[in-house]
Amino acid sequence: MKKGYILIIFIILMFSISSVSAGIFNSLLGDASPVDEEHDIELKNVTFKVYAIETQSTQDFFDPTIWDNNDTKEWLESLDGYAILPTNGDFLVMNESDAAKLPVVEDESFYSVTYNVVTCNITEAHSLGHGLVDLLLVEDVNLVNTETKNLLADA
Repeated sequence: MKKGYILIIFIILMFSISSVSAGIFNSLLGDASPVDEEHDIELKNVTFKVYAIETQSTQDFFDPTIWDNNDTKEWLESLDGYAILPTNGDFLVMNESDAAKLPVVEDESFYSVTYNVVTCNITEAHSLGHGLVDLLLVEDVNLVNTETKNLLADA
């Protein structure tokens, strides 16, 4: 694996821990989260910029040393055949067949990030804890395009 790929994953995870993450990623990618409270919801045709990296299974995602919501932990553990991808501050939880349709791209430099622009329907929102609503269960995921952003050129 290239160092840049590992660093991008590390940056995504570190920013997602902080409540400041949404603002930082919004400035990088330009979108705000469409959800601000935890509950069952129906939002249709929502657009996200999903990082073009390997997915993570719902079984491996929850780290109790970082997150503090046991209800969400139990919910994640009950989802079999689902994968998680980070966005601009949220994490999308989708079935593995939808996730498999999205390209995985290894960025060529440390200063670029590649993401897939997708549309989907949000059906549930859950919190990992710390007052954040950051896990969105989505369905009908469709790839719009794949783009690479040079972080230095757009700074």
